[in-house]
Amino acid sequence: MIYIPIIGAIALAGAAVFEKIVLRKRKLDIKLYQTASFLSIALIMIPLIYFFWKLDVEAFELKNIIIFLLVVVFSIIANLLVYYSIKWEKVTNIEPAKMFEPLFVIFLAVIFSFLISDELFERNMKFIIPAFIGGGALIFSHIKKHHLDFNKYFLVAVVGSFFFALELVLSRLILNFYSPITFYFLRCSMIFLISFVVFRPNFKKLDPKIKKEIFFI
Repeated sequence: MIYIPIIGAIALAGAAVFEKIVLRKRKLDIKLYQTASFLSIALIMIPLIYFFWKLDVEAFELKNIIIFLLVVVFSIIANLLVYYSIKWEKVTNIEPAKMFEPLFVIFLAVIFSFLISDELFERNMKFIIPAFIGGGALIFSHIKKHHLDFNKYFLVAVVGSFFFALELVLSRLILNFYSPITFYFLRCSMIFLISFVVFRPNFKKLDPKIKKEIFFI
C-alpha cells in the first residue's frame, strides 16, 4: 500500500509544475483556473463512476452532509490559496510550505483521536515525534539573521496546507460511506458548481491550447 501515496505524491508534484506554467505564463486568473480544472476533473471521472460507484445511505445523514460540505468549502479555500502562491512565487520556494500539510494532518488526527475516535485516527508517538522533527526542520531552514524569514506567498501556502490537512482529516469521518472515486467525483463536482456560481468565470478567456493544458493537468 505504501506505493499508492508515493505514486500520488509524484502525480501531485507534476501537477504543481504544470500549474505554475498555466497560471503564470498564460496569465490565468486563479478563480477561472480553479473552476475550469475541477470541471475537467469531474468530466474525466464520469466513465470511472460507472464502474466504481458506491454511496451508502449513511452519507445522507445530516451530520455527514455537513461534514461533506465543510470538506468542499475547505478545499475551495485551500486550492485558491495554493494557486495564488504558486502563481506568484517559485515552485521550489512554495513546495516546502506544502510540506507542512502532513505535519498538520498528524496534529489534527491526534486531536480528533481524543475528540472523536482513536479507531479512525492514529495517536502513536512514533508518528508524532518525527512530525515535530520535520516541522522544526522546515522552520529552522527559514531562520536568517536570528529571525524567521517567510514571504507572504510562503505563508499563504502554509495556510493553504492547513486547510488541505483539515479537509483530509474531516474526509476520514465519512469516507467509509463512499468509494474513493465516488467521494472524489462528488467533492470535485461540488467545488466546480460552487466556484462557478460564486466566481462567475468567463470561459471565453480560455483558448483551446489552455483548455488542453488544464485537461492534461
